[in-house]
Amino acid sequence: MQWSRWKAGTQGLDFGMFSQIVYNCQQGKGALSSLINWRWEHFLTHHFSLFYYPLGYLANFLGGAELCLIFFHALAIFCTQLIIYRLVRFLGEPQETALLYVSLFTLLPSIRISMLWEVRDEIYALPFLLYAILSYLRGRHLVAISSLLASYL
Repeated sequence: MQWSRWKAGTQGLDFGMFSQIVYNCQQGKGALSSLINWRWEHFLTHHFSLFYYPLGYLANFLGGAELCLIFFHALAIFCTQLIIYRLVRFLGEPQETALLYVSLFTLLPSIRISMLWEVRDEIYALPFLLYAILSYLRGRHLVAISSLLASYL
């Protein structure tokens, strides 16, 4: 759905700002955007989101900033669904319950909105946060701390 909205030119302001940031990182200019307070500003003055830098480098391989954003946004949502499934299964619940939790997660308004309408930067932290919880429950504390630290980026 995100791809079709991008092709139709109906994405929101956040998508424009994030794709502009990824494009500028791709060009080596840093995380600059002209859509913050309607003048050129560095994005890190508003959000501590360092993941735009690697996305800028990966955009060269994924067909541009917009496709890179859409791809990694969809990947983050898919990974979050997978980790929710594995977390619920680890807690001893049957497969049907795990699938119910994944479905309920997908129906959350912020997830539905981010899948259908816009790219949201907080979605990128979810897989790392949930993987930190799963790692902690499995007794892998160093992995849990590393994943928790990665969620801050």
